[in-house]
Amino acid sequence: MENKTLTVKEVCEILHKHRRTIYFYIRSGQLKAIKPGGKSYLIYESDLNDFIKTGVQRGSYQETYPRPHKADKVTPKE
Repeated sequence: MENKTLTVKEVCEILHKHRRTIYFYIRSGQLKAIKPGGKSYLIYESDLNDFIKTGVQRGSYQETYPRPHKADKVTPKE
């Protein structure tokens, strides 16, 4: 049985995520990908299925890209 490869764009469409999010998953090691010829990433369908089963590691994305908290906003003084 052949293991089909998917592009980042195809994975974006499957997961309904932005391409930057997919690249983050790849760089953080959560989603396995190969880079044949040093150009674009390819993701094996079996690796995508494993990623979907295990899910995103909690807190990893938020730790790297935290959202500003309402209390952190500074109001200008008059």
